[in-house]
Amino acid sequence: IGTRLRRSVSRFAEDNHIPTVRFGKDDRKIEVMQRYVRAQARTGRSGVAAIGTAQEIQNVFLATLRERSSGGAPSYAFTKANRPILVYYFYLWDEGFGPAFLKVFAYFPYPAQIWVHGHEWAKRQCGKAGIGYRELSNGFAACDDPAALQKICDALRPATIEAFVQRWLHRLPLPFGPDDQRAGYWWELSMRQVAGGVDD
Repeated sequence: IGTRLRRSVSRFAEDNHIPTVRFGKDDRKIEVMQRYVRAQARTGRSGVAAIGTAQEIQNVFLATLRERSSGGAPSYAFTKANRPILVYYFYLWDEGFGPAFLKVFAYFPYPAQIWVHGHEWAKRQCGKAGIGYRELSNGFAACDDPAALQKICDALRPATIEAFVQRWLHRLPLPFGPDDQRAGYWWELSMRQVAGGVDD
């Protein structure tokens, strides 16, 4: 599965002319990728801005062949250990959510993390509604209609984020495909950190 993933990511990047970047040990990933995300944003279209790769330590399952039964069936022991694993970072610009990234580990059990920013989503909703605002990198400095902005922020629901996540999971090259999903192997979204609101 890991080999197939590496090949499909390379093919996806080549077919779609997506830059690939190998992160250095001390690189701040967002700073490295910012110019690519901004370039994608200037197009006004949702897309993968760039794909980053890194080796990161991950607690993974290791399988060891213990013995074979008298009938020849293999028996495995499973343990967990920290190992350096290839990780893909798909840096995105999304028409609804703005900048985001999906992080996928190329080793069993193939965990994935996605980063989205609710303030960026709210900024796009303000733009669609014609509400003027002065932005901060992490929020709003001022807004022409704070009450309307608060309603927009209150409208960001788990289903909104779930739709965003599933849309990208179905567009990107990943360890699991449609057959795996039908068989019950897929990612379930859980929220790791949630914060928001509008300060007067």
